[in-house]
Amino acid sequence: MDIFYILDRTTLSILLPQILYWGLIVVAVQQKRYYPWPAQRAITAIGQESNQLCIETSDAVLTKPAGALTTVTTSQAVRSELLTYVLCSASGSGIFVWCNSHLLWPSYMPPTDLHVMIPTLTNMFISLLLTLPILWCRQLALFSKATKDDVIVIVFSSQFILGISILTGAIMLTLPIIQILSIGLGVSVESARVMRDVLRIFISVSGIPSGTAGLALISTGAMVQWRKNRTAVNFLHSVDVTALDSKSDDELHYLIEVALKRGKIDAADRISTHLLRRVENSTAIDARD
Repeated sequence: MDIFYILDRTTLSILLPQILYWGLIVVAVQQKRYYPWPAQRAITAIGQESNQLCIETSDAVLTKPAGALTTVTTSQAVRSELLTYVLCSASGSGIFVWCNSHLLWPSYMPPTDLHVMIPTLTNMFISLLLTLPILWCRQLALFSKATKDDVIVIVFSSQFILGISILTGAIMLTLPIIQILSIGLGVSVESARVMRDVLRIFISVSGIPSGTAGLALISTGAMVQWRKNRTAVNFLHSVDVTALDSKSDDELHYLIEVALKRGKIDAADRISTHLLRRVENSTAIDARD
C-alpha cells in the first residue's frame, strides 16, 4: 500500500501540530529533568554514616536508611516503560480484532457510509479503554516499587500523570497504525480508508493526553511543594528524635517552619533543640581542630 495514501495532506495537517506539541513536551522534560518515570540514583552522602543513603528524586533529596527503599535505576525504569508500551499496544490491537469479529460490524465491510465508520471507531475506543487498566497497573507497580508511597499519593503526583499521559498518547497513535499496517497483509483496501479516518480522529483526540502532560509539567513546582509539605506534616506527627539525625539542616529548618505554622510548638521546640545541639557539636569539633 502506498504510504502517501495514509499520510496524505489532510492527515499530515492534523498530525503536524501534535508532533510540534509533543516535541515541546520532550524539550520541557529535558530542561526540567523531570522524567515520566520514578528513576532514582542512590549514593552515599558525604558526612553521613554508611548506613544512610541520599536518594535523589525528581521531587527532592531525601535521606533514608539503607534498605528502606528499593532503588529503581533509569535503565530499569526505561525498560519497564518500553515493555508497558509494547504490552499495551499488542493487547489493544488484539482487543480491537476481537471486537471487530464478535462485538460490532467488522471493519472490512464495504464502507458505503457511516454505518461502518462508527462501529469501527467504537471498537478502537473500546480497545483503548480496555488497555488503560493494564497501563495503570504497570505504572502503579513501577512507582510503588520505587517510592513506597500510598496509591493515592502516586496517582495524584504530577510525575505519574506525566508518564500516563505520554504512554496514552503514544498508544493512541500506535493502535490505528498497527491495523493499517496489517492491511498490507491482505486486508481489503476499503478497510484502509476506514482506518485512515480512524487514525485522523485518534490523532486529534491525542491532544487530550498531550495537554494533560503539559499541565503536569507546569504543575511540577506546586506538586513538589505539596509533597514536601505533606512529608513534613507526617513526620511531625511522630517527631522521632532518632530520625532527626538523618535530616539535613535545611530540612530541620523547614520542619520548624511547618510546625510553627500548624501550632505544634512542642515539636518545633524539640527540633530547634536538636538543631542547636548539632551546631554546638560542630563548633566544638572545629575548635578542637
